[in-house]
Amino acid sequence: MPTPSGLPAPAPVPVGGPPATAGALLWRSLRRRRNLMAGSLTLMTLWQVCEAFVPIAIGVIVDVAIVPLDGTAMILSLVGIGLLFTVLSLGYRFGSRLANTALQEEAHALRVEVAEVPLTSGTVAARSNAGEVLSLSSADADVTALVFRQIAAGGSAVIGLVAVSVYLLVTDVAVGLVVLVGVPLSLLLVALPSRSISRHSTVQQEAIGLASRRAGDILAGLRVLSAGGGERWASAHYRDASQRAGRAGVVMAERSGRLEAIGALGTAVVLALVLLVAGQRVLAGDLSLGALISVVGVAVFFQEPVRTITAMVGTFARSHGAARRIAAFLNAVPAEQTGEQVPESAGLRITGLVLGAEDIQQAEHDGGARLGRDAHLDLDVPPGRFVALVVEDPAHAGTILEAVDGLGDQAGTVLIGGHPRSLLLPRLAAHLVVAPHRVDLFSGTVRSNIVLHHGGAEPDGEVDPQVLAAAGAAEIIEHFTDGLDHRVDEGGRNLSGGQRQRIALARALHADPAVLVLHEPTSAVDAVTEYQIAQGVRSLRSGTTTVVVTSSPAFLAVADTVVHVQLDGTSTTGTHQSLSESSDAYRTAVDR
Repeated sequence: MPTPSGLPAPAPVPVGGPPATAGALLWRSLRRRRNLMAGSLTLMTLWQVCEAFVPIAIGVIVDVAIVPLDGTAMILSLVGIGLLFTVLSLGYRFGSRLANTALQEEAHALRVEVAEVPLTSGTVAARSNAGEVLSLSSADADVTALVFRQIAAGGSAVIGLVAVSVYLLVTDVAVGLVVLVGVPLSLLLVALPSRSISRHSTVQQEAIGLASRRAGDILAGLRVLSAGGGERWASAHYRDASQRAGRAGVVMAERSGRLEAIGALGTAVVLALVLLVAGQRVLAGDLSLGALISVVGVAVFFQEPVRTITAMVGTFARSHGAARRIAAFLNAVPAEQTGEQVPESAGLRITGLVLGAEDIQQAEHDGGARLGRDAHLDLDVPPGRFVALVVEDPAHAGTILEAVDGLGDQAGTVLIGGHPRSLLLPRLAAHLVVAPHRVDLFSGTVRSNIVLHHGGAEPDGEVDPQVLAAAGAAEIIEHFTDGLDHRVDEGGRNLSGGQRQRIALARALHADPAVLVLHEPTSAVDAVTEYQIAQGVRSLRSGTTTVVVTSSPAFLAVADTVVHVQLDGTSTTGTHQSLSESSDAYRTAVDR
């Protein structure tokens, strides 16, 4: 439902926050797919019990139809066997389908949850690595969701073992006791190494994540590496991470193989004891031929569920390790205070923004910043003013932009339209746009990269020619045979730095926000083009609040007010001409 200003209302905030541990995350996954898992476990248990009843049924047929040569009993037995296999087949088919449905749905939900973090948290987006997010939202999400398949198969195997154990106890107490004692001991031996496997699984997934991060970094800077002859270094850098992941995989495979060997050995020992005791009971005349066949068949059947449970323990340990990484990522997100307030005007005010921790004396320079041990910035941009900020320290510029963009814990020092930035709606594209110096373009066209979605505009809508002219993008588009529909590769790799920068500037101007903040929007263009762009932006944004963080003389000359923030945090306010005439530090900052 839209707010009075026409902006969309914020999405409801989930109650309780993300799971804090791997166990909590897995338990939450099981809870939200409980209906699918209940159906899957029921059908898979039916399949497992029917599998166990096959040798039992064969033993009964031997006693009631084959030994007495009863034709009617034989026909009925064959019909019964057919029904048993029909139920067995359908139970496995639909039980597996439900388990796989739960697996795929939960894996998708985890992928969305992980990917949503950098999309909705500006702080995480600024510091996260694309390769790491990709690894978490793909490999780790898939491995975590494997718990559904293992619970369906492993849970039904456990129930099948219990059912068969009860049958063996009823058939022969001695054989049943061998199973009841031997199987739990075998499973205990299997469960002991599970913690080690979980730990090694986490190490393996982290190594895979490291390799993904390095691959992403190398691909992002491939052009620079090729130009600087850094291919050999990049290859060695990635090979180190890849080999580390390979070694972790070998260790994980060795631990998993050891676990399977323990499970196979335990099963073999139990099977041998069952056959030994059953054989003695037959020789003593306490078991019939059909009962012997049933007992031997059931003993052989034991191998499959025990093998399944062994695999379940190993896979669950891997799922636990992957879930631990996802939970750690979700809980590493810093708390970002947001609200539902909407700015009432286009003014921008900064009060007491901490820029650094220089040990400087308190002073005042032309009504600028109040200074103490920490340098603070106070800035007032009235509605409709065009203000330029010359910030000598790039770190200070980053601090200012982050606070205005609502990132970090200093967003409360910024007032937009009289409201603290931290209490505004998270998405304010129609009112506030902060365009960073770094240019991000996306696969599509020039048009799609400019229009995006601002204030109800259609993603494939028209672009105002005045916007293109002001951003210096009209000249670029004239050289493209397909104009605005010219293809743009991922990251704008098929465009030059200046072209990318002008398209990004056109995108910010097309948004037409009430408050626009630009950071060095023309650093990659020549001086003549920069002058034309500064004049165009000033004309297009006339009467609309605009702040440009820059040292470009072209923008400084057209600004209503220039604020010079020095290295020690001291700020001086004036015009480009007055500051140039009165401040050597200002002239030095602009000439750099």
